Amino acid sequence: MQEFSTLLKDACSSGSYVYISGDKLGARFQTQILSVESNQITLKNTVLPHFLKQFLSSEKFHLQLSKLSFQSPSIASNGKDIVFSIEGTRLIEKTRKQERFEFNPQREAYCLF
Repeated sequence: MQEFSTLLKDACSSGSYVYISGDKLGARFQTQILSVESNQITLKNTVLPHFLKQFLSSEKFHLQLSKLSFQSPSIASNGKDIVFSIEGTRLIEKTRKQERFEFNPQREAYCLF
């Protein structure tokens, strides 16, 4: 877990993009890591409003950083951002099967969980 934490912290400090998705959603959203703690990651909420219902109804949430995928059975919110709990990690193949939405820094999305 220490090496994953280092990768997450590097992505956070460099402003690298990561992708978040839910298993009930056929899309991934480009976002950025705002902070990394020992058991959770805070992400900028970039889920488009018309996808929120599907996203929140997911049973598994995935965060992809390069070829690493973090999976969590639940997410939370601090009122503005997504709080992603790190519960398991696994290596995945890099694929482009899902539609991706590019992050626009001028656009902010808010959601309540």
